[in-house]
Amino acid sequence: MHTSRAADDGWSLCRDFSKGRWRTEIASTTGTIVNQWPDREKDYFVLGSVEYEWPIHSHTTCSLRGSPLFLYNLHGDGNYDSTHIYGAALGLAFRLYENKEPTGLFAEVGSSALWHSDYFPGNNSKLNFITDVGVGYEFKNHISIAVKYFHISNANLDDHNTHLDAIGASLAYAF
Repeated sequence: MHTSRAADDGWSLCRDFSKGRWRTEIASTTGTIVNQWPDREKDYFVLGSVEYEWPIHSHTTCSLRGSPLFLYNLHGDGNYDSTHIYGAALGLAFRLYENKEPTGLFAEVGSSALWHSDYFPGNNSKLNFITDVGVGYEFKNHISIAVKYFHISNANLDDHNTHLDAIGASLAYAF
């Protein structure tokens, strides 16, 4: 079990990899918060992730994040072939904890490449990137909750790059 941060205050991306821990998380959003999708306010998505988190500094961690569950539910005008978009993602996340131990308040940022089964409205790529920024709290029993801002975009890999911005919540358990 992961109980301490990096051995000293120096930065090291991989030195303390073996001192890491596994973490599972489920996140969900309701609606979008962008004006370019005015008929999408009832859409939502669910994202399930598994990650390996290890210390890189006294209060900071890095995580390899895999998200085998991505489900986007399309409501709105019904002009799409499917009402569900499925996908998976792989990326990195960084957390800054208030304590040297992974408890208490934290801030996080993550980004992953996201492949999905169908196109988002106004986006002609099945490869997008999902970025999240959040604040949360981890309890001493290794359960954490967070509020997150999500941005999904294809980073202009295609001329049609309508993005999705949404606010959601997550629940995680580390072991």
